[in-house]
Amino acid sequence: MSEKKEELREKAMDLLLNSELSKMKDTEIANVIGGVSSAAIGKYKKGEPISENYCKKIIDGHDRYIKSLIIGENENTPNFCLVPIINVDGACDTGRGIQITDEPQYIIRHIAIDGAKEGDLCIIATGDSMTPTVPAGAYVSIRKVEDWYNYFGYGNIFFILLTNGRRIIKEVRKSQIDHNTHILCVSHNENVDDEELPRDMIAEVWKVMKILTDKGF
Repeated sequence: MSEKKEELREKAMDLLLNSELSKMKDTEIANVIGGVSSAAIGKYKKGEPISENYCKKIIDGHDRYIKSLIIGENENTPNFCLVPIINVDGACDTGRGIQITDEPQYIIRHIAIDGAKEGDLCIIATGDSMTPTVPAGAYVSIRKVEDWYNYFGYGNIFFILLTNGRRIIKEVRKSQIDHNTHILCVSHNENVDDEELPRDMIAEVWKVMKILTDKGF
């Protein structure tokens, strides 16, 4: 084994055995790191060889986790929660909302978000109609709104699943047509028009709780 590979292996082992990761169960470590099974984590802890690729995954996963914790410390909000990032993206564009496929939903990895609650999810934004507030590639933490039909909370940003399979991220304001039958979907990109959306096209509503970009890590 080359000197570089040995250094990577030693660092990865040290993180598994002596860092914040050592306080977690193998399944939790696997979720934080992503791309590594809990069974593999258990074997690595017992001294089995770790490939260079998996060493890098462990090191990178640990660094992301620590940076996520630092976000909470800087905002004086220690009540963080690990939120699953799922393979569902939200289109910041009403006209070209992403089509939901038949592919099974799965967790990509977890991210620690301050102020998050159990049941929250994290998705990845696409499109540019909500720029600069929600840039493409941003991690968007969302929380389900159960009683949205009776109270929407105008002025907030929402992730909306439509009955035709599309899903969009928009600021929602009171409809200028009829607030009982429509909502106004507002874009933050001045080059993109706002649109009236019929309420009967809405299947689910999730409120956007936090927007994390590269600048936030």
